[in-house]
Amino acid sequence: MPEERRWYRDPVNWLTIAVLVGFTVAVVTSPTFQSWLHSLWGAQPQQPQQQPAQQPQQQPAAQQQLQQARLCSVLIEADAPNATALVNGTLHALPARLTVREGSLLVIEPQPTVTHEPLNSSVTVKVTGNATVVLRYRRAYALVRTVVSGPGQLIVNGTPVGNATLRVRPGTLLEVLAVPDLEKEAELYVNGSKLSLCATCSPNPLVPIEIRGDTELVAVFGPKRIVLHVDTGNMSVLLKARYWEQWVNGTATIGLFAGDRVNVTTFCVPFEDALRCVVSWAVSQYTPLGLLNSSAPPNATISLHGDAWMRAVVSKVKSGVPSPVRGGVLMNGSEVPATMMPTTAWQSIRPWTARYEYLGNGVWRIDSSGSNEIVLDIGANWSKLKVELFVEDIYPGRPFAEFNVLTEPYKGFFCNYCDMSPLLPGDKYVVVFDRSGKVLQYDFTKWCAGTTKYSVSDPVLEVPGRLVIWVKSIRLRLRVEVSP
Repeated sequence: MPEERRWYRDPVNWLTIAVLVGFTVAVVTSPTFQSWLHSLWGAQPQQPQQQPAQQPQQQPAAQQQLQQARLCSVLIEADAPNATALVNGTLHALPARLTVREGSLLVIEPQPTVTHEPLNSSVTVKVTGNATVVLRYRRAYALVRTVVSGPGQLIVNGTPVGNATLRVRPGTLLEVLAVPDLEKEAELYVNGSKLSLCATCSPNPLVPIEIRGDTELVAVFGPKRIVLHVDTGNMSVLLKARYWEQWVNGTATIGLFAGDRVNVTTFCVPFEDALRCVVSWAVSQYTPLGLLNSSAPPNATISLHGDAWMRAVVSKVKSGVPSPVRGGVLMNGSEVPATMMPTTAWQSIRPWTARYEYLGNGVWRIDSSGSNEIVLDIGANWSKLKVELFVEDIYPGRPFAEFNVLTEPYKGFFCNYCDMSPLLPGDKYVVVFDRSGKVLQYDFTKWCAGTTKYSVSDPVLEVPGRLVIWVKSIRLRLRVEVSP
């Protein structure tokens, strides 16, 4: 009997089964079948949840290239001081060092400085590596520094300026005018050199100055210098201002400042049966209004505003004030120079009635029939002053003597005879002062001490350290000794 063939033994059958199973699975899992099944049974179709495959993010090519570009150093400099520049819209003080990526584009806009302008308004630079960029400038302005010292105005091109800094183009012509206050004068300095102003021009000449570079212009205003020409007619005259005094016997030219007040004191000399004296002064001086001619009494205070001339008018008179007498005082046993001179403050009230002379070895004689004040100028370099008084004679009236040391103008310390009993011929007294005016030694039973202040104006009473001697109805000898 032939062998029975089994179906599973045939490979074709298995192939057929596999095809059918695959077809069935495909049909069952297909979306169409699922939708049909859902519509038939109301079931929700199951769809396999698949995780989306993460795709790698791809960056733009330009950004990738930028990340891959290397960093570069760019130094931006300028050949002008204190320069600045806009770099891609951001302001930088130069020199500036920037760190940028290779391939970057820099737009550099140099900015003007106080004195310089850039040659180019904008520079574009593409960075290909480390680099240095130098911005070129040219000098476009000069600085003019103005300094004003003292009472006055400095005017530049019609505009008053003070202490300031002006910016001008090189080659500019500045018209400079220095206007001092009344009785002042101006000096102009350019870069430290004094300008010689036109002496024949107006009082305040207009000075042209060409600016070629940085310039310093200084205007100094101070007291106006003037000249006083004096002709005393060969008479002895004492001239004294605030800071100086000078004896003139003939002619002299004295420099001083406008506004100074000069005290003039004249002295008569014996002449035949009378005296030869300055009776007046002819005065001519330049003022803001022009040349002014006037006259002044022999002893006067004259205010000067410009160059002036004083000429003495000398005449023979019957009375007058004696001239100063030069003599000395003792210092450490030796004679040192001293001058005795009259005061003139009281001449309008009482006439001068005294005579004085130097006897030598520090001894002076004073003969005063009336009341007179005499000044002994012994200088200022002493610490102690000793006066020995010897009464030679007395005259009708009440004899009197006083010594006063000036400690400042018109002020001092005095020591005078104040006893009720009169001074008599042969009396001797000693009075000692220190430099501050304190009375160190005196006969306090007959002499008094204190402070004094003069209410009159007299040039000889303005110098500290002088000894003022007031005598009345007496003839006496004085021996004066000072210690250094």
